[in-house]
Amino acid sequence: MRKKVFVIINIIKIFNSINSRRENNLPIAIIILLLAIVLAVYMSRNNPRKKKLLVWGITTIVAIAPLVSWIAGISFGMDEGDGFIGFTVMIYSFVLLEVIGFILVYLGIFKRMKR
Repeated sequence: MRKKVFVIINIIKIFNSINSRRENNLPIAIIILLLAIVLAVYMSRNNPRKKKLLVWGITTIVAIAPLVSWIAGISFGMDEGDGFIGFTVMIYSFVLLEVIGFILVYLGIFKRMKR
């Protein structure tokens, strides 16, 4: 367990040193989003549907919703040139994706298994 935490901390340090000026964080967010999706696919492979719903629901809540809403909000705000529009897109997309994640978790917990 300690080794995994150490590796994660070193990866974060590498990303911070690469992007120390904080000019453009979008590529890092996209890489983290893709890694989260790949990890969710790996964790949900060869599992029953109930466990797949739980894995994808938790992944949506923890990683996909914040990252996708941030990427969409920043991109749309920079394109329009208005921070309020970007913030609005960010909030609405975050809430929508969080609700989808909670629905997936709910279905994963309370879905009856076929016998």
